[in-house]
Amino acid sequence: MKKTLLSLIALALISCGGSGESLSRQSLPSSSEESSLPSAGETTLESSVPFAWPKVTELPESEYKTAFFPNYFKRLQAYASYKAVTEGKTASTVDQSIAVTVLKSGEYGYMKNQSDSFFVHTSHEAYYHGQQTYCRDKDAAFALMGLETYLNTYGTYPFENSVEGYDVLGEGLVSIEKAEVAQGHGFKITLDPKKATTNVRIQMKRFGGLDEYPSFSSIVITMSVQDDYTPIKVSVDAQYKAKMLFEADCHQTYDVTYSDFGQNLEIPGLEDAKKVEGF
Repeated sequence: MKKTLLSLIALALISCGGSGESLSRQSLPSSSEESSLPSAGETTLESSVPFAWPKVTELPESEYKTAFFPNYFKRLQAYASYKAVTEGKTASTVDQSIAVTVLKSGEYGYMKNQSDSFFVHTSHEAYYHGQQTYCRDKDAAFALMGLETYLNTYGTYPFENSVEGYDVLGEGLVSIEKAEVAQGHGFKITLDPKKATTNVRIQMKRFGGLDEYPSFSSIVITMSVQDDYTPIKVSVDAQYKAKMLFEADCHQTYDVTYSDFGQNLEIPGLEDAKKVEGF
């Protein structure tokens, strides 16, 4: 019985829990006409090309809330390729590790999300191309899924205008201010625990197998970027409650490190995914 209870606690740590509400995915504003992964031919922009929008150091503090993230997303989407690696944990009764790799290479995207504790091991792997995804949970077989269906199922994916699934373009953004960081230009972003988390809560409930949606109490993100808005590191600090039979307090902290911008990146298993009819 004791082992069963500990297993339930560990599984809950992947996410969190709230009321028995019905939650629908929140559509996010787009900086381009297409909501799918941008194609390299349309969006490639070398970092040496000057932007039409202000550099970070030229952006007035009065415009941080309205202009910073639109500029940031345009810069990130402009790269034909990049890599983002996440490492961190969710702390509660039993700690849960977090490891995510995201790759963009031309018109293809890829994500592998893995979470482990002493009792629980979960994973999600997905390839993205246009309006299609080819994905699987843990040991299940890969399956073709339309992007709209995927988003309604999992809440979010790495190539939309959000920061780690959190809505930073709408009312969910409470404040953004300068912050001290080790490299580049730093910003501290405070988000609304309810308005910024709709899609993240869907994802967490799905990945964690929770009884209810997460209930956040605090989300603070620290970002470091180059002067042209190229991301260096994103650090997330979130506190929430998780429920699976019973409720537990969770504290999630992780870092996302960006690299290999414009490099020739190889997505593992992509050639096999390309052979799937419809993908």
